[in-house]
Amino acid sequence: GVSEPKPTSKGLAKHFYVFLRRHGISNSQDWKALEKVASKISNEPMKNYSK
Repeated sequence: GVSEPKPTSKGLAKHFYVFLRRHGISNSQDWKALEKVASKISNEPMKNYSK
């Protein structure tokens, strides 16, 4: 949400997991795919993902 602080590059994957968990993403297959995505994102410059 707007009130949430922007995550740091290191914290992005964790933030991503928390966000998705809040929205009910819990299927084990989804988590496996999301882990790959979050890992990729966490290694990319934050500017690529800023709004």
